[in-house]
Amino acid sequence: VMPDHLHWLMELRGGTLAECMALLKSRSSRLLNRRLERQGPLWQHGYHDDAVRSDESLHEKAMYILANPVRAGLASTLGEYPHAWCRWPVPAPGCRASTHGVDLLQDAPRHQIHAVRG
Repeated sequence: VMPDHLHWLMELRGGTLAECMALLKSRSSRLLNRRLERQGPLWQHGYHDDAVRSDESLHEKAMYILANPVRAGLASTLGEYPHAWCRWPVPAPGCRASTHGVDLLQDAPRHQIHAVRG
């Protein structure tokens, strides 16, 4: 979860991505509006998705997402940002996160993978 968008890397086991995103947006909007004692839209319309076609691609995208708070200046190392979780071990502090020679902490295009912008 970033301040202005959400990365969500997932596997659909039923339904469509559109149905899943509508459910996420609806439920989270109701919950957060109630907790924050506010009304009105929480999410922007639409979302951007990117299909994952291999285990290698899955890991690369997960590491890219994990490094996003560091690139945005919200954390200084991987694993430090409190609103991020990854099923793979996070590289040790001081290590550069890379996949196939690509440094994930460099300024990279800010495309969102399985992301909803809020």
